[in-house]
Amino acid sequence: MLADGEVTFQEYEQAILSTITCISDAGITVGTPELKYQRKYYWYDWEIPGDKADELFPKLDACTGAWLPIVDAWYLEIAPTEEEISAGRRALVTCLRDAGIDIPVEATEQDFARLRSSPSPKFLKCVEKVREEFGLVGFAG
Repeated sequence: MLADGEVTFQEYEQAILSTITCISDAGITVGTPELKYQRKYYWYDWEIPGDKADELFPKLDACTGAWLPIVDAWYLEIAPTEEEISAGRRALVTCLRDAGIDIPVEATEQDFARLRSSPSPKFLKCVEKVREEFGLVGFAG
């Protein structure tokens, strides 16, 4: 898939779906993948019972590792620009202030770090809203 040095959405999608099939075939409960973040990224949950952790975590690692180069390449190809991140931060500040969270209009990294260190439900709701609206996977300010 990486022969041309680029990853298409179809290749990324195939990698995710293959990973999910592998995880399921390994006996791990895995949720239905959901296309999120401006329809750019798949999100899915998995669950390993505590009494099976030693047996199943290596299988999970093998499944995710098999397709990791393609998934990582996709993330790099569509990584947000500094302008997109700045727009996301402004939107996050607006959402947080509207939710009654005390944060300066010109929030700094330290302001966001403080909120991330003990995230409230309001903070998490705003973060998820901005992630989805701006297509920013992993964004939290």
